[in-house]
Amino acid sequence: MVAGVTDRLWSVEDLVALWEAYAAEGGKSSVKLRLRVLLVFASLFIAFLMTRYAASFTGAPLGDGRMEGTPATVAVIFVVFPLSLIVVLVLGNLLINRYFRAHSSK
Repeated sequence: MVAGVTDRLWSVEDLVALWEAYAAEGGKSSVKLRLRVLLVFASLFIAFLMTRYAASFTGAPLGDGRMEGTPATVAVIFVVFPLSLIVVLVLGNLLINRYFRAHSSK
């Protein structure tokens, strides 16, 4: 409100009302919403796995066979996780939109 973006303070009830209105638009909207919520959790999991895989190449071997993180490991984590998260979310949303656009014309 100070930044001049909006003059309204949103409450939890307002957000729930928006959610219910979006879901009440029709069966396809609620399915699309559920797919997008599922996409968020799936993309977090996929980004986690990709980050673990990428970070496995930056470890330094210890004497007992384990690996130790290096400064490059931190850089890989902070680069790979956000980038892979963005890519999965964007591609997932494109696929969801394409699916519903193709099936809405029928």
